[in-house]
Parts: sequence; structure tokens; C-alpha cells
Amino acid sequence: MASDVKTQAPLQRICAVCNAKSTLRCAVCKVSRYCTVAHANTDAPIHNCLCRSLFAFKDRPHPDARRAILFPANGPAPQWVWINTRSGSLCSHLITNEYIGENKVAGMRLITEMKTLRRRLKNWKIAVVHDRDFLEDGEPTNKAIRYLGRTPLSEYWGGNLVLCRADNRTEENNDQDLQVGDLDPGCLGYLVEFFKGESA
Repeated sequence: MASDVKTQAPLQRICAVCNAKSTLRCAVCKVSRYCTVAHANTDAPIHNCLCRSLFAFKDRPHPDARRAILFPANGPAPQWVWINTRSGSLCSHLITNEYIGENKVAGMRLITEMKTLRRRLKNWKIAVVHDRDFLEDGEPTNKAIRYLGRTPLSEYWGGNLVLCRADNRTEENNDQDLQVGDLDPGCLGYLVEFFKGESA
């Protein structure tokens, strides 16, 4: 096994619910941070979904593996998965073949196009990899997204979705320019905002 994943810096040092400086952090995962107990309680239903299961994903199976989140189309909730990269670079067809479907064409959306997210995400993004043609293919609505709350956008996406951390500085949707890091429970607040469909 490769070294413990927790050596990577956490995604955020601010409250997972707002933009305030954090003074508290989750006692279980030691990653998600909050400015008040009230905000920790607000985030708990979503945070607890992936918090405790993080410990099963501490040991990297091989150096090129990165921790990501799978939203299974027919599953009740998101779950951790390991995705394969090419020497740390995003390779969407590897993700597609393993989690989206072998005959599917990869589509990708970078989560920095939301007003609230751009202010909080600096040198990293969250890449959403999906079936590019899920509407034409008649893919079923993704049930796992509903765990984050029912919104018009949560009812739009079909098929499996894989979300991973992209550490590049470009705005282009270019696989070769995306260096992939590990996601952690601190990203869930961003995903809630994304699936609310708040446009830039």
C-alpha cells in the first residue's frame, strides 16, 4: 500500500457552511471545519454521509490512485471510490470505463462556475465526470444526488457521476492540464451549492 492519504493538505480552512474563519473541526475526520457549533449541526446530515467511511480510504492502493466521490445512479447516497490517473493527471476515459460505462463518452464540468464557489476555491476545482450523452441515452435520474437535497438541477443529472479534485490553475476543460488530488468530506458544502444550480 502507498502512504497514508491524510498527508495531503485539507481542502479548506474556512467554515464548511459559510465563508467565516473556522474555529472548530469535526472530531471524527479532522478535516471539515466550522465557525460555530450551530453550523456544524447544520452540516451534520450531509457531512456524516461520508465522514466515518473515510477511514476505509486512508491507504492508497497504488501511487496513481486518487480518492473521489461516486454518485451512483441507483444508489441511495454518494460514496468514496478510488479512481485511476495517468501519473497524477486526470484521464477521463479511465474514470468512464470503470464507473460511467465502457461505451460512454466522457463529459466534464468544472465546479468554479458558481458565484459562491469562485470566491472560495482558489488553486483547485472539483471536476464532475459524467456520461456526455446521458439525456440522449435515456439514463435514469441520479438518485444519490437527492441525498444533498432535491433541486431542479438534482433532478436533471442522469447516470453515474464521479467527482474528483483538480489542482490546476486553468479554466479550460482539458484532461491533460488537470492534476488530480484527493477529495475529503470538506468538499460536500461545495457540492450542495453546485447542485442547487446557482449560476455564475
